[in-house]
Amino acid sequence: MRDVLVQEIDEDGEIIHVEMKNSEGEHLIGVYQLIGWTKPSKKVKTQAELELYVPPKISHPIQ
Repeated sequence: MRDVLVQEIDEDGEIIHVEMKNSEGEHLIGVYQLIGWTKPSKKVKTQAELELYVPPKISHPIQ
């Protein structure tokens, strides 16, 4: 287990900046960007479903 300091999280929670020291005393900095979810929030899921929605085609009998 390492001590990690979260320096910043952007407004949308999609980018996080963290810092820590490894076992050799080196100072490590990481900036991570969210690219997907294992389980999206309800807001994100609803938005994605609306963007992907394609209405079903209605077939009309030939007359």
